[in-house]
Amino acid sequence: MAQPAMPKNIVRFERLGYATVLLGTGASMVADWPTVGPSFAQAPLLHGLTVAFIVALQGAWVWLIARKQQNWARWVSLFIAVTTPLASLLNFYSRFRINPELELVHAAIYLAWFTQLYFIFTGDARPWFASESVGPAGEPLSPNEA
Repeated sequence: MAQPAMPKNIVRFERLGYATVLLGTGASMVADWPTVGPSFAQAPLLHGLTVAFIVALQGAWVWLIARKQQNWARWVSLFIAVTTPLASLLNFYSRFRINPELELVHAAIYLAWFTQLYFIFTGDARPWFASESVGPAGEPLSPNEA
């Protein structure tokens, strides 16, 4: 059986998710180059492989939610997206004084995370994660159609 068309909110989540992973990684490396640069100079291959692994892991997480319809991953994402910024707020001021560009990148990434969460928890995305099959518009299919 062919998989039904993805709901619009899931498509938006997926696109924003991949864009956030790529742009966030690049912007973080540029904004935090004083810290990243020396470790890259010491072990360029290891550093490059580490960054590639992290990007692949984050991309796989977006794929797991959007394409594999894993509801548990959606809830884990909510937990991470709520707890990480809260923990980050504890030392925001001291980090902002050291590297304001990096903190602005982090703020933009957090905003993108919350926008992604909005997409996967609202609108036509809800039925996508239900255990039953869904139709192209996100409505549940009857047993005869599934």
